Amino acid sequence: MTRDRMNGMIIGLFYITAAVTSIIAVVLYEPVLSEEWYLAAADGAKTKVLIGVVHDLLLIVSAIGTAVMLFPYLRRWNEHAALGYLCFRFMEAVFIIGFSLLSACNARNKKPPAMRVEGSRVLPPRPFR
Repeated sequence: MTRDRMNGMIIGLFYITAAVTSIIAVVLYEPVLSEEWYLAAADGAKTKVLIGVVHDLLLIVSAIGTAVMLFPYLRRWNEHAALGYLCFRFMEAVFIIGFSLLSACNARNKKPPAMRVEGSRVLPPRPFR
């Protein structure tokens, strides 16, 4: 097998990995992305969100892997475009890291500020007397 063919297979695996991990991460982030995101910690969705964060980390590795593996081939065509593609993939990785950290922080909240937790139920605040 030639080197170009092997690199092409590796690039394809990186692209497939990026697509699959991004879809799985979005599905697992559903509690944080919903309208009632503040209930995610009380409902026990922490594990689900943290597994989504792990999938996002795999997405980062595969996104950077595609950029690095594809760079020599794009450079033959146009060096500026190749460098731009590499830079945008690294920027994508930085944004994904930011979103993952925000999601993990939201999942760690014990309770929302205006709500109270009794046992496994989340209740509205008590009325003032």
